[in-house]
Amino acid sequence: MQRCPWSFRRSAAAVVAVVALAACSPLGDDAPTSDLGSPTPAASPSLADEQQAAVVTVLEYFRVADELRSDPESDIDLLLDVADGERHAFHVEEIEGRRERGIVQVGEASYEILTIGAVEDVDGRTLVRISACSDSSAVDMIDVATGESVLTDEREFHVYWVLDVAEDGSLWKVVDGASEVRDPCGD
Repeated sequence: MQRCPWSFRRSAAAVVAVVALAACSPLGDDAPTSDLGSPTPAASPSLADEQQAAVVTVLEYFRVADELRSDPESDIDLLLDVADGERHAFHVEEIEGRRERGIVQVGEASYEILTIGAVEDVDGRTLVRISACSDSSAVDMIDVATGESVLTDEREFHVYWVLDVAEDGSLWKVVDGASEVRDPCGD
């Protein structure tokens, strides 16, 4: 598993993400632990092509989810390019629910890749587990009818994610995962 103290804003290019992550060093015994599980250690300190593809997919997954929350006119089918299974169903329900209530996201979240798991073969699928942290301190959720925020002042800003990314033909997609509020994420 590799630890990468590198942040991503959705406006950054994914190619830059891969280059930055290629320089990451392997994790030691100070790896973050979670009830959500942790990725299996990688055999090599450099990123395999599959790991790079998984990282790009996770960053695109977050970008698409933010775009869909921010623009109620954006096509929900954009999720099909980056998510499948449980993760796809989760976001469709979440985003359509917000749209029905007239709630849109304002501002940009930031994301940090924390760990990149080893490439594994699970039930005939190539899979990489990625952990990440999202910071939504620059984000608000607005009721478009009133222009008022629907978030409370007590809300949490950091979410720790563990996402399974699998190869689906020629595409990589986030297929499963879990998240929990954790402040700070990396501890």
